Amino acid sequence: MRAPLRLHQLLVAAGLAAVLACGAAEPALARTDDVRQLARSLARQIAAPWPKRQAKNGHLRDDIAGVSNYGDAVMGYALLDEGLREGDRRIVTTALRAIRFATSRGSLPNNATSVFQNMAVGFAYNLAQQRLRHDGRWTKIRPTVASFIRRQPLVRLNPHPDHFANHLLVESLVVFNYVHSGVTSSSSRSIVGPGRGKTYAYTRRFIQSGVPRLFESSVVSSGGDRTVLFSDPPDDPLAYQGLSIGLYARTMAMLGGSAGGAAATTLKRALEASWRLTAPDGDMSYFGRNQEEAWTLAAAAYGARQAERLPGTPISRRARYESIARRALERIRDVHLGGPAGIYILPVARQSIKRTRSIMEGGGGQTPFGGLALMYLDFLADAGFHPGPGPDRIRSDSGGASVLGRGDSLLATQRVGGVWLAVRGKPSDRRPDDIRYDAGLVALKRRLPDGSWVDLVSRRPPYPPHAPDSAGPVLRNGSGGAGFAASLIKAHGHDGLQALGSYRTLWGSPGIRRSGDVRYRPVDCGVDVSFPVRRGDHAEYSVFLRDSGSHSGHGMVASGGTTVTSKPTAHVGIEPGWISSLDARVLRARFSWAARSSQRIHVRICGPS
Repeated sequence: MRAPLRLHQLLVAAGLAAVLACGAAEPALARTDDVRQLARSLARQIAAPWPKRQAKNGHLRDDIAGVSNYGDAVMGYALLDEGLREGDRRIVTTALRAIRFATSRGSLPNNATSVFQNMAVGFAYNLAQQRLRHDGRWTKIRPTVASFIRRQPLVRLNPHPDHFANHLLVESLVVFNYVHSGVTSSSSRSIVGPGRGKTYAYTRRFIQSGVPRLFESSVVSSGGDRTVLFSDPPDDPLAYQGLSIGLYARTMAMLGGSAGGAAATTLKRALEASWRLTAPDGDMSYFGRNQEEAWTLAAAAYGARQAERLPGTPISRRARYESIARRALERIRDVHLGGPAGIYILPVARQSIKRTRSIMEGGGGQTPFGGLALMYLDFLADAGFHPGPGPDRIRSDSGGASVLGRGDSLLATQRVGGVWLAVRGKPSDRRPDDIRYDAGLVALKRRLPDGSWVDLVSRRPPYPPHAPDSAGPVLRNGSGGAGFAASLIKAHGHDGLQALGSYRTLWGSPGIRRSGDVRYRPVDCGVDVSFPVRRGDHAEYSVFLRDSGSHSGHGMVASGGTTVTSKPTAHVGIEPGWISSLDARVLRARFSWAARSSQRIHVRICGPS
């Protein structure tokens, strides 16, 4: 059955060419579109290994996660787009077999369906209908895919969302794709059931005005720009910043001119924040869950490219967005590209697939997360010729500081000379046992003489699992421990960042409640971290380092090219066996002091020259 003609016309008028775009011939112009060309090159290389990774039943082999509830669908769609754009019949066949597997009953654990799976199936159905309508490979599996679409209900999206989550954007894409497909159902629970017109209408309102309304109170001025951390509140993990930018940009592209000015403003404010939080080496996701995963880079690049095209975007802002896209794709090329699956989803995977399994998010792996990255690269490569204004510099290419977010999402970045750092204000109340959401120094990078950047500290590691914890500073007594949480971060030029706040209970009953501050002062070799203690305090501060050639003694530790010293001299405990998103082997250096007087504790973290 086909959708009513009036609704179908509305959808076409809303710009559905964005859904079905699969490449356009480049005009004969002298200027080249470097960003699009890089995206296309990356997509080719990521897609290349997958035909040989497919089982007879269509399942795509994943060395990290096994069977995913959406991996075959997302990678299948991404390969379909790639194969059609490049005219690669083998890739197209691989894609269609994966999509059939992903939409067959019994192919998934407990027949569970993910919103990302629904999204990919909708994109794939519409693309195949446009490009392969009379191709026997598609006509053979089309009834299976259509049956899958008919069975799907909404999971979280509703007419009046009262909070934001990236899954709501995913489901918005599901609605737009499924309703446009022309597939219908008589079930009132189905997305394409009798109420599909109303569902489409409130989904469109959510994109036009609902999302902007939910972020009105989150807008923060930074360096004269209106910015917003566009992630899942209250903790706003940075991986979801890039993901949400990409998802929102795609919904806006599907709505075309009807997306509206409020949506455009929200997307631009999110990109202004990303321009300020991105490290000089393109790192965009250095705290929270899914940190350092490749898809957030590809999604941010796509969203930035779409924002360049929005009416009324000044050329200076277009250049900023171009710089975000370029830096993100260069990081994929330099850090993530390669391996048996075409892409290392996490940097650590290049070192050890086995140890990567220990820290991979539930449902993640080479197929789902590689598929997401490839999907956004496809979106970039599919776009028409667009050389852009030429890239500007991102904020961290020069000296200065930015303070972003507020409350639970407070974050600051700073560059002084050849040192760049990021400081998170508060540890998560909801996830006290996940140190990836901890406060304090979450990233520290130093520029080497050849112009490259090196991480002086590893990412906060999720493995091994542990009780409520913090890198510190922490004040302890026999009954428990209290960690520092900042309510304000001030930038003091070359004197660095100052986090102002108080200590609060991490575990037990420490009975410690006091205000304080932590200072992060850049020095030539790295950063000096300091905080005050009182006589009788038992204080701790931890640094996570790549575990390579380590040695310690007399208040210091050196490992992986980084040296950490303390003043006054601390007792240093070394705890190996951690795994982070950057490093397969991480040690925790735990510095501790029994204060004999009121003073400031100093911990200096220095890297190679």
